[in-house]
Amino acid sequence: MAKRKQQDKRTAPVPRRGPAGKISFSEAVTADSCLPETRLNKRLVLGDPIGEGGMGMITAAVDTNLNRVVARKELKAEFAANESLAGRLIEEAQITAQLDHPNIVPVYEIGTDRKNRVFFTMKLIRGKSLKEILEEKTPANRTAADLFEELQVFLKVCDAVAYAHAKGVIHQDLKPDNVMVGEFGEVYLMDWGFAKIKGHDRTVTNEAAARTKKRKALAIEKQDGMISTTIHYMAPEFTTGVEDDVDERTDIFCLGGILYKILTGKPPFHGQSMSEVARRALHTLMPAPEELAVKDIPERLSRIAMKAMAKDPKDRYQSVMEIKGDVERFLQCGWQFERKTFRTGDVIVKEGDEGTEAYIVTTGRCRIYREVGGEEVTVGELGVGYVFGELAVFAGQPRNATVVAADEVSVMVLEKRHFEEDLGMSFWLGVVVKALAERFLDVSAELADLKSR
Repeated sequence: MAKRKQQDKRTAPVPRRGPAGKISFSEAVTADSCLPETRLNKRLVLGDPIGEGGMGMITAAVDTNLNRVVARKELKAEFAANESLAGRLIEEAQITAQLDHPNIVPVYEIGTDRKNRVFFTMKLIRGKSLKEILEEKTPANRTAADLFEELQVFLKVCDAVAYAHAKGVIHQDLKPDNVMVGEFGEVYLMDWGFAKIKGHDRTVTNEAAARTKKRKALAIEKQDGMISTTIHYMAPEFTTGVEDDVDERTDIFCLGGILYKILTGKPPFHGQSMSEVARRALHTLMPAPEELAVKDIPERLSRIAMKAMAKDPKDRYQSVMEIKGDVERFLQCGWQFERKTFRTGDVIVKEGDEGTEAYIVTTGRCRIYREVGGEEVTVGELGVGYVFGELAVFAGQPRNATVVAADEVSVMVLEKRHFEEDLGMSFWLGVVVKALAERFLDVSAELADLKSR
């Protein structure tokens, strides 16, 4: 036994505390390292606290068997003796451990400490919560690229929730706080402490129902500061306290709330006090995203968010894949381009002007004409889906024709920088496209001259 202790002292890694719970090692495990420690609470070396919720706290720790830094979750000291909450923590670990998905945080082990208090370990995510990301890049200062990245995170959350639903698990507490984005773009849905398994009368389910009933009573009594922040994303069926009212569409409501936060920078239910927030949540009162936006947001995304948060579950998306599909289709529709509308007779581009923009017709019809001998000669007509103005952009030459709105016309505007960024016009592809555009313009000019003779 003495020999074993001496070997442990010589070869076990020595953890060093770092900022925000980051732990490093002063030496690596050598080839003749000690035998693994079988007792979980003996081989974990605790680091700094890295987060906490209403009842639990998370601490960084080193698993000295594997020389791996993990996150260790346990109940706060004031709740440690509560058997019901300890049971919920066990269920959280068991539920999460069975959800084997790239966007759900992996659970490693569950155990008890020296005082017989339950804890479990899971992957330590180094990064930021989606809430932190959205607070750093508000709608007022974010770019189209920022919105694209935020929507990519949202789609990965949808994947995680869809997988959980396929396994019969309802998360019940979806919000930006519970989404972690790692340093390399990894996305994890966290905190399954209030999760419900369909068809199972489990402790977590009963506790969740009791919690929602209490929340409703607190809201009615207007006791500020006593309601969980989850109320900002709370589906209306939570307020009934009827367990059967909560299903997959409840999570869909909360996904709509996350999308709402992405678009507006605010949760769907917000106010000057918690009692005001509670009143809005109880009556499902929320303005449309465009009413809160400090600058234009895509109307299509606003409709998706509001449909997901319909008061009646029957009016929402009926599956996570439906809302995910609508967001994906939105991303494929050229949403980042500016839209312009022209009335009948308006000149969209004028012959001889500098060509810095191209256009795609989304509604209406356009007439193209040239000035020949002081008269307008109609060249053609363009309908929905047609592109015009691109040749002048590619060739860097003046417009060779005028385009007017034949009726009310809407267009997407493609600026020169879009071609430079996406086509690489300063490289070989740009050279080829420019040469083709110049050649086409030369031929077009020759044909126009022949027609005018």
